[in-house]
Amino acid sequence: MSDGFQISYTRVIVSVFGLALLVIGGALTYFSITADGAAASRSYTPLGFLVAILGIFLLISKDA
Repeated sequence: MSDGFQISYTRVIVSVFGLALLVIGGALTYFSITADGAAASRSYTPLGFLVAILGIFLLISKDA
């Protein structure tokens, strides 16, 4: 009988953290683009992109 699908806890944690960063970055970018007032500062948009890209890198990383 086969051992089944083996995945390490570290890989799961890195993937969950990457997904969380992707969602937070997307939300930050979305709210920065659509908000009025002080939250509409365009400095939040690149920060959101940076957080989302970091999340993508964590999701696609192979060594965890």
